[in-house]
Amino acid sequence: MRFLTRSRAAVALASMLLACAASNRAHARELVDAREPAHGREPLDLVPAECLAAYAARPPPDLPAPGQGGSPWEALVDLGVQLVRPAEAGSAQIWIRAGELAALTLRYPHALALLDVSAAPLPDDPNTMRVDRLRAVLAVKLPGGETAHAEPFLRIIQKSVNEQTDAGRATLESHRTATWKYQELRDQRLPAWCAIAWGQIDDFFVLTIGPDVWPQVAAVASDGSASLTVAAWVAEARRTKGSAKSDRGLRGR
Repeated sequence: MRFLTRSRAAVALASMLLACAASNRAHARELVDAREPAHGREPLDLVPAECLAAYAARPPPDLPAPGQGGSPWEALVDLGVQLVRPAEAGSAQIWIRAGELAALTLRYPHALALLDVSAAPLPDDPNTMRVDRLRAVLAVKLPGGETAHAEPFLRIIQKSVNEQTDAGRATLESHRTATWKYQELRDQRLPAWCAIAWGQIDDFFVLTIGPDVWPQVAAVASDGSASLTVAAWVAEARRTKGSAKSDRGLRGR
């Protein structure tokens, strides 16, 4: 059985989840012993309790702290995007930006959760499934507390929007929910479920896929009782692991 999706951005984000999990797995024991929980809320505190699977991690202790502003690596990535052949520009640029976003995410405490996903067979090929619903959230804890700013993440998102957006087919709107602002991108070339939204909630950068997912995350941030971290099965998973400091490999019910 094969699976298809018309949303390259959603596929790229899902691949980022797998890449983050694989690259951090080797550090799991080291991080549990060496890293204390950050003060205040953790990324999982922003994940809705009703989700299928969740992954959370902190950066390896030997990873240099993120720098401010641009970097030689960022300039190299931009050059690579510009050198992509026109015929391959769309998909290649998305994958390059997804890799850039993943590399940046690994430098911060973060959580990635799959809230919902479903697929349906193609009318002309029952053996081939196409994703017809996907809802996911990425939450990254930023340094600086009240002065935190998601500018490094926003730069990557803005570049991808500039490279991929067709002004005649896409809409980029600004919204506000609770006390936080966010932007939402919809494209007529993509299925209705592929609404991509991003913004900052206090000292977190939040990126979501799916209609109304960003407001749902904001509601969780406003009312911690709806957070994944208070769910009974999560508490049991942490108790079984023997430490509330490690959420690696945390899976849904």
